[in-house]
Amino acid sequence: MGMLRASAVVLAGLLTACPDDPSPAADTHDPDALACAPVADGETRPLVDHALWQAVAPADDPWIALRPADLDCGAAGKLEDFAGHPAFEVNTQGCSYTTVVQPALAAACQGELLFVWLWNYALTAPDGGTAIIGVQIGSDRVWQGERTIPSSSLLVYDHVVLPHDVPAGTPVYFHVNNHGNNQYELLDLSIVNPAHANVP
Repeated sequence: MGMLRASAVVLAGLLTACPDDPSPAADTHDPDALACAPVADGETRPLVDHALWQAVAPADDPWIALRPADLDCGAAGKLEDFAGHPAFEVNTQGCSYTTVVQPALAAACQGELLFVWLWNYALTAPDGGTAIIGVQIGSDRVWQGERTIPSSSLLVYDHVVLPHDVPAGTPVYFHVNNHGNNQYELLDLSIVNPAHANVP
């Protein structure tokens, strides 16, 4: 990760992260129901495996309101190597819209820090437009961003405080809604140690 993290671009007006509900979440954490061991220095607790993403059924798609009525292209993504790091690659040449899902590999507790790491190449489209990229865990839209098309490539390196407990097996969704022939790489969704996350 070192090379990419060193060159990370923090969202500086190029991409807007916009959780659905900016108000503080109610404290729903029950320490007796879900125990989360602290993440050790230099370690992470991965929530996903990029080989396990599957196309979501339309009835379960959290972004269903944006889904084209005539969509018929399955999961427009695959496991790839990105600079020596496994990534889930979404290429929109054959499909402009995709939502994929997998069960969370591990539990995470309310208040823990989720690391969102993704990359897009320069975005182009004949008529321009706006791309939407999002991450949802269970019913929580934990991270969402919009990119203007055309625009330059961007490395997103963001941290989100989880609003609720996440039991292992909770559905984790990744979404791309795009105009034009573009490429996105989801690199990581992991729980990290706040002391090493460069968070204000």
